[in-house]
Amino acid sequence: MKQKLLNLLLFIPFIALSQIPSYYNDVNLSLTGSTLKDELAVKIISSHTNFLVYTPGVWDALKQTDLDPADNTKVLLIYGYDDNDGVAKTDRTRSVDMNGGNIGEWNREHVYAKSLGTPNLGTTGPGSDAHHLRPADGQWNSTRNNRKFTDGSGNAAIVGTFWYPGDEWKGDVARMMMYMYLRYGNQCLPINVGNGNPISADPNMIDLFLQWNVEDPVSAFEMQRNPILETIQGNRNPFIDNPAFATQIWGGPQAEDKFGSTLPDTEAPTAPSNLISSNVTSNSVILNWTASTDNVFVSGYDVYLDGVFINSTSNLSFNVTGLTADTTYSYTVYAKDSAGNVSSASNTLVVTTGSDSGATTSELFISEYVEGSSYNKAIEIANFTGASIDLSAYSLKRNTNGGTTWGAAFALTGTVVNQDVFVVSHSSAATEVINAADVTTGASAMTFNGNDPVGLFKNDVLIDVVGTFNGGTANFAANTTLRRNASVLDPSTAYIVSQWDSYSVDAFNGLGSHTISGTGGGDTVSPSVVTNVNISNITETTLDISWSASTDNVAVTEYDVYIDGGFNLSTTNTFTQITGLTVSTSYSFNVYAKDAAGNVSDINTTVIESTVDLTSPSIPLNVVASNITETSIDLAWDVSTDNVGVLGYDVYESGIYLATVTGANYQAAGLTPDTMYAFAITAFDASGNTSVASNVVEVITNVSQTGGSVVLHEGFFESGWDGWSDGGSDCARYSGSRSFEGSYAIRLRDNSGIKSAMTSEVFDLSSFNSVDFEFYFYSYSMENGEDFFVEYFDGNTWVDVANYISGSAFNNNGFYVATIKLDGTSYNLSNNAQFRIRCDASNNSDHIYIDQITITGNNTGLLARQRIASTKINSVDLVSIKDTSFEGTDLGMFSVYPNPVKGDDLNIEIDLDFVDYSIYNLLGQRVMFGVLNTNSIKVNTLKAGIYIIKFNDGENVLTKKFIKE
Repeated sequence: MKQKLLNLLLFIPFIALSQIPSYYNDVNLSLTGSTLKDELAVKIISSHTNFLVYTPGVWDALKQTDLDPADNTKVLLIYGYDDNDGVAKTDRTRSVDMNGGNIGEWNREHVYAKSLGTPNLGTTGPGSDAHHLRPADGQWNSTRNNRKFTDGSGNAAIVGTFWYPGDEWKGDVARMMMYMYLRYGNQCLPINVGNGNPISADPNMIDLFLQWNVEDPVSAFEMQRNPILETIQGNRNPFIDNPAFATQIWGGPQAEDKFGSTLPDTEAPTAPSNLISSNVTSNSVILNWTASTDNVFVSGYDVYLDGVFINSTSNLSFNVTGLTADTTYSYTVYAKDSAGNVSSASNTLVVTTGSDSGATTSELFISEYVEGSSYNKAIEIANFTGASIDLSAYSLKRNTNGGTTWGAAFALTGTVVNQDVFVVSHSSAATEVINAADVTTGASAMTFNGNDPVGLFKNDVLIDVVGTFNGGTANFAANTTLRRNASVLDPSTAYIVSQWDSYSVDAFNGLGSHTISGTGGGDTVSPSVVTNVNISNITETTLDISWSASTDNVAVTEYDVYIDGGFNLSTTNTFTQITGLTVSTSYSFNVYAKDAAGNVSDINTTVIESTVDLTSPSIPLNVVASNITETSIDLAWDVSTDNVGVLGYDVYESGIYLATVTGANYQAAGLTPDTMYAFAITAFDASGNTSVASNVVEVITNVSQTGGSVVLHEGFFESGWDGWSDGGSDCARYSGSRSFEGSYAIRLRDNSGIKSAMTSEVFDLSSFNSVDFEFYFYSYSMENGEDFFVEYFDGNTWVDVANYISGSAFNNNGFYVATIKLDGTSYNLSNNAQFRIRCDASNNSDHIYIDQITITGNNTGLLARQRIASTKINSVDLVSIKDTSFEGTDLGMFSVYPNPVKGDDLNIEIDLDFVDYSIYNLLGQRVMFGVLNTNSIKVNTLKAGIYIIKFNDGENVLTKKFIKE
């Protein structure tokens, strides 16, 4: 966060710059690199002793950690910047208690986006770690979504497909990402959440966060969070306490060192070595050297010409320009670190610039590389130095697979005259190749393949190369002939792809001769190096690339774009679109400038970027349950497919995230006996894309050996619904029979007979002396004189067990619970006994909705039950119809009222973030949906009946049933 809060320091307890918290007493702060990284990781992991519950734990924590230092009735909103522009979305502060999911409220922003974790962070563990959770405006949070961070300037905004958090917040973001990397390792890699260049010391870290850590120093607000979270969670973010830890671990620009004298650095880097030249022209030369080492890190190099400082660079090469023709210069290079320590000098390199008259070169160079079929291998070496050259100081070497080691040298002999070439070929090559060769050999240097660089050495020092070594394993020239451009006048120790023209396999027609362009007064000056190469608008198969214009002594005519070292296209613009890429694949990009004389700019900084993956996996199909016990259920489903690959599956129970697995199976354990569970599965890939949810499978765990309450059936049963008759002239009803025939079975019937023989639930009641039936039901428009009965069939006639309720009580249209005791001394529970429910009335449009039937035995026995499979009720998406809160009781801050709703408005109280809602009928059909922007929903278009409403904020799913009259 920027310094705008520093004037508030007097109001906030904080750590003085010279004070080191006792938290670090057992950490060796003098360590560097991965050793310090590992020690800090151990510290913050071992001290993380309290894991917050996402609700309400995170809410409560943020209301303490993120208070505005200027006004403790408010919280600061990450990404916000203006409280006075009349736009709630961009507010910088908000009342501490205005949290939730409605417009104008703040919610919990996962700064390390959950879906970018591998696996998904969820809302437990890393997903509930308050060190990276921040208050954010709900709409701003939705806009950010799971976009990766990228560089920018000014206020928070979308940049291409990325997200810039704003100048005030980018340092906060960087330090949170560093914490998450140390705390959760490979699950929270910085490279997966930010758009930047991997650093050489740790490819998982990107330069973007190291830069932000420096550009936006730690604020008093950040310092306020650390001690509070240490009290709540037990651990601290070390990069807030001392941003210089990032520099000690990963290098890069020097960050603020709050611990000061604890990190002395008096050790100078080693001297740069192997200083050599390449591309010497009449007015320029490129210097190259081997990297220095340092106890902390090398921050850069100073280049000296004839003992005078000329420039600094962080690269291992430097292009010296503005020189005078036919002039000898002396060069040295020094390494330096961030503490100001300077190395001793490199070797001294003496270079003489070329002449302005005629096209000459300073050295021999490789002019052709033939990698043909079978043994058709050849290397052509050109001499345009203006004099004959004795080859006894020169040799060729092969580097296998672009590695770090050069093979045995093949020493050259003889003389090559000026403006001639010297060809070396394999001794078993085709006659056409051998006829063009000056020497043939079977030496290993001539057994190269298309991924083997070949170098020209002088006095055993590399002076020219074709192919990339030290990490260049790609087939840069398989079955290909490469011929040096005529504009190239000097060798190069770095393989510059744009200097070579590519020809098909066994193209030998140019072997044995070479020309270079330009005579006296010609244009031999190359355009400047292309800079500021930027990638944007990345999709699965395309991206946009742009760069700053190059300059030239005459004019730049076009730019060549190379991907992974291979030519892709040319353009006269400073931007273009790259197409035909592969989804979720990393590519390297270089851009070269060219002029009309064919001069090509030097190699520029390689930009590495990956395409994205926006395609979700297919739905996990055919979720089935098996091996059901009292406390566990095995789930299995068909494997999902994906355009890149399925990384795993998330398991949900009643719409609530339960677990993440990599295979197509899961055992739900630790369950409660005799309880219904509703499971659904989603698949996700490495890019965080999530499939649509599977079918919901509802399973009831087995009953334990107790005499406790057992739910026989759940779900709404409506009289006269779905083609059922009204049962005669008494009243419309949905009645049931209960038969005891040694075991217990349930069937649905009315006066006209059994309507549907459903799958039985079987109970062994032989050990029970008495049984209680409990009916949960709702009377709809019942009138005076209409009664609810439970009847027993004694073999001859129906006898009333209980007349539960009658008269005006039914006018309330409310929920009722009827408990009927069936004593074994009065009713034979083991013979052909039947029980049913019934209503009597003159009005045949009345209804009874039976919600739940429960049986309770008064002594211990084993109730072995099978699930009733109702074809009348379906579940859709992650909706669970399990709900026994019949009177609209709140679930936390969750309620819908009035219930039943007679008017137009269904009022909502809910403790969720930005909320989507869907309403389903009992056939599982979605009949209404939208975004909950107010505290009520218009339901005037719904027909009378019973409905399920589902609320979803992307993390939580809550359901409730209500009745519309």
